[in-house]
Amino acid sequence: MDREASAAPFHDWNARIAEECYGPVTLGIHGGSDGRTIAYDETLKRLSYNFGPTLLSWLESERPAILSRILAADAATQTAIAQPYFHNILPLESRRDKETLVRWGLAEFRHRFGREAKGMWLPETAVDVETLEVLAGHGVEFTILDPKQGEAVRDIGSTAWMEFDAEHLDPKMPYLWVSPRDPSKKLVIFFYHHRLSQGVVTGETTASAERFVDAVRGRLWEGDAAQLVHVASDGEFYGHHHPGAERVLALTLDLLQAGGIPAIDPARFLALFPPPHEVRIREKTAWSCEHGLGRWEKDCGCRSAHLPGWSQDWRAGMRSALDRLAVRLDTFYEDDASRFFAEPWKVRDESVALWLTPDDARASAFLKAHAKRPLDSDEERRALELLAMQRA
Repeated sequence: MDREASAAPFHDWNARIAEECYGPVTLGIHGGSDGRTIAYDETLKRLSYNFGPTLLSWLESERPAILSRILAADAATQTAIAQPYFHNILPLESRRDKETLVRWGLAEFRHRFGREAKGMWLPETAVDVETLEVLAGHGVEFTILDPKQGEAVRDIGSTAWMEFDAEHLDPKMPYLWVSPRDPSKKLVIFFYHHRLSQGVVTGETTASAERFVDAVRGRLWEGDAAQLVHVASDGEFYGHHHPGAERVLALTLDLLQAGGIPAIDPARFLALFPPPHEVRIREKTAWSCEHGLGRWEKDCGCRSAHLPGWSQDWRAGMRSALDRLAVRLDTFYEDDASRFFAEPWKVRDESVALWLTPDDARASAFLKAHAKRPLDSDEERRALELLAMQRA
């Protein structure tokens, strides 16, 4: 990889963020100037987290000690959750591509963590009914959304829906989601505390451990044991975007534990407290766009305050061009790959094995197991090129 000047003094942004965030959150025990010792390596064991396959591959080759701590933390607590294989905005993808991305993400999680994933984080929490149906169809038990992505609730067993806005959704409990098109497809949705989570983004919540603790306590109701204060953010806000926030997080968890408020992950909370209500979602929404899914397909108005003259007027054309290209490539793949495979799309789903453990002998064995007839060396090369094209 070429040196990235903007990441100086580090070689690239992966290296810089690993030093400022992933490393401190996973490695070592440090004493602070205030005399309090922080066991950073225990922090990850008290969090629910997900890492993308691309980042995990980089950690494997460049920071293996960090990766080993990540895997060890999950082995001890099983708090990690999966994500689709790439950071695609799933509601903008075809049903077939949704299926493949989810299958690949679950397979990669199984490969890395040695177990089945119970939860899955959706990129940008972008959601629609079809996306949730795909998750449920692959055994995913829960996902996490922003409160603004809920539309209506009702007691389980009731027929009367009550519509609400984000300010009136109680995020301290899980909600059952049932597909309006196929009642056999269902999973649980956790909604995070929006303002508390937004405070992690701005740095307000993580200004001090005491402020973080007070913010958590202020969201708990006395006398109600079954309640979860759920904070969701990009992990890089802890130490990279906000230096020292990783220390604040560790201290906050220590102080809450000492005060009788233990850390708990969604899977364990769900096992203890099943959802009392059912929820309907707002279709084609995400946590990072106030215009549905606009920022990934048109000039919706989302922009950085630091770039007031910048616009996305080019994005609709680019999105349309890439979507048209994908359709043409899919047609080409299906036609050409049918020479080698009886079920080209099933083979694409299973080809994640080629990316998880790249190896020439393994690739030949994969083709031998999936081809409808023996392939010569040129045909093997062609078949692998077609699968690599689909991955890209």
